[in-house]
Amino acid sequence: SCFADLPSCWFACWCPALTEGRALATAGVTKGWVPCALYIFLYVLRALILFLILSSAVLSGEPANPIGLAMWISLPGLMYAVFSGMWRKQLRERFGIKGDLVDDFCSAFFCGCCVRAQESRAVAVLSEDELDFCCDEPLRAATDKHQELRDKCELEDADKV
Repeated sequence: SCFADLPSCWFACWCPALTEGRALATAGVTKGWVPCALYIFLYVLRALILFLILSSAVLSGEPANPIGLAMWISLPGLMYAVFSGMWRKQLRERFGIKGDLVDDFCSAFFCGCCVRAQESRAVAVLSEDELDFCCDEPLRAATDKHQELRDKCELEDADKV
């Protein structure tokens, strides 16, 4: 569930690139700075595209085409969703989680904050490393919840044996 752990959910909402970077780096999928740098680059690109379209509309005296404007503004988000979907696929393969690339892409594009919160929880539960959120300090409420989930998974595995 997206709201199973509210601290990681809020962190994913307000710091999405940092959340994804930390989770992917902890899982060994990519370096933590890569998602952050890509996120910043694409959102600066989005602002630049918006500025260019609106300034050309003002200079020409013609209103901007809303459909064209929406297409160009959503392009950086689509590009980030492609990368995020590929990273999520690698994360699933690393931990043996079922799913497919189309679902990963659609989830990353339409509900990116939920995807990042789920990734951070999955990495915290399935990896042995403690996932830190900010300034190398674990988010205590999230870490405690993750420990409970990890203990529950270990008990379920022990019951199966």
